[in-house]
Amino acid sequence: MGMTPRFGQALAVKSGILLWSELFLMESFGITPEEALDIRTMASDEITQHKATTKRLGWN
Repeated sequence: MGMTPRFGQALAVKSGILLWSELFLMESFGITPEEALDIRTMASDEITQHKATTKRLGWN
């Protein structure tokens, strides 16, 4: 996908934690299934916008 190793690693860790804890977060914080979908959609957007994020964070 052309993302830098640092971005890929950060994204993998964050995504793994979110997927692993999704049910716990939903129950503990009252996150609705619709809000959980919003979180997944935002994560997907981060992947498609990885070049802009990498540049903004200085991870070139």
